[in-house]
Amino acid sequence: MNKKHLLLAPIALFAISCTNFHEVSQEEVAKHATAMKEEINSKEFKTPTKCTIEGSSILLGMSSDSLTAYDSDSNNLYYHAKSASKGSLIGVAVDRVTENWIYVDGSSTIVATDTAGKKSYSKVPSSQCESLIAKALGASGSAADFAKDTTITLLDNIIKGNIDISAGGKKDSGAEIKYFVGGKGDLKIEMKMDETKDGTTSKGSGVEVIENYLLTSLDVNLDTSKDGMTVKTEVHAKYNWGKVDYSKPNLSQFTEVK
Repeated sequence: MNKKHLLLAPIALFAISCTNFHEVSQEEVAKHATAMKEEINSKEFKTPTKCTIEGSSILLGMSSDSLTAYDSDSNNLYYHAKSASKGSLIGVAVDRVTENWIYVDGSSTIVATDTAGKKSYSKVPSSQCESLIAKALGASGSAADFAKDTTITLLDNIIKGNIDISAGGKKDSGAEIKYFVGGKGDLKIEMKMDETKDGTTSKGSGVEVIENYLLTSLDVNLDTSKDGMTVKTEVHAKYNWGKVDYSKPNLSQFTEVK
């Protein structure tokens, strides 16, 4: 994983928050982030078992909308992800909807997929459900670790000073970065960039918000222009902690793969 932290977003999409943030220095925010990380890693800290993540993106001419919902409670393990992509990829038109489910049904774990109308499912032992959900989420350990992972990744980059305009960018990229803190578990980063270098103009701005020790929003927007061509990049995500709307597939319409 690249240790730089991508942070770009349109000003108009700066997160609307009820937290009263105030601006601080990079040194002050690093201390604040360190204290937050210690609290998250403490035995007393409890993370939500449920989350619904709403996302959208524009990457290399492809636009996508996504929804990911999960429940890591051992008594109600559940995962559902849906994405809709549209655009042109290497000159090929793409218009596709994909859905995936992982959940326990009796003594089995159901793993179901609907890819552009091609529906199939398989059954594995119920004991595998939690690890399959953790893998689907990209969690560092168990599915329950996902909530911590999303916040600690950002905090680590703040502490190390690795917040930057792009995943592979340089610290002297010309970006203006501002840090804000609220309560003990609240932190926000804003970034702006308008730079021309070697004939390439990069314009973007960004925001990322942590509230009550949990990442709540990320918005990304970057326009890169050269020789009259502009490449647009957008990534937006909203984390709804403690919320899941359960929906399971009608397996009678799916083909079982054994």
